[in-house]
Amino acid sequence: MKYTFNIIAIVISFLILPMTIISCEKKKVETKAERQERVENKVAERLESQRIKKMKACRNNATIIAEKKVDSILIAEAKLLPKDTVPKPDIPIRPDAPIVPAPKDNTPVKPLFDKGSELIEQ
Repeated sequence: MKYTFNIIAIVISFLILPMTIISCEKKKVETKAERQERVENKVAERLESQRIKKMKACRNNATIIAEKKVDSILIAEAKLLPKDTVPKPDIPIRPDAPIVPAPKDNTPVKPLFDKGSELIEQ
């Protein structure tokens, strides 16, 4: 029991002693000039970030306006151009009906099979 008490005391002293030393350490006191400089730096950072945001928004708005103007100018120029630069060709003249020569054989056509048609019908 005596041995465990010594171990507990050593562990507690190693844990508590550094904490007390650190907590009792004197904090650095900030002077008015240092505080004023820190505040001015933070204000300058915020102003710069706000300026950058405003510039981005302004640039985006200017781009949108410029795109609309360019689009309207291009559309107006396209309307001024003629629709088709190649003239439409005239309707061609209808050719005369071709002359069909008369066949060389003038004999009447006879049926090929006389009896075959009767067999098919039955």
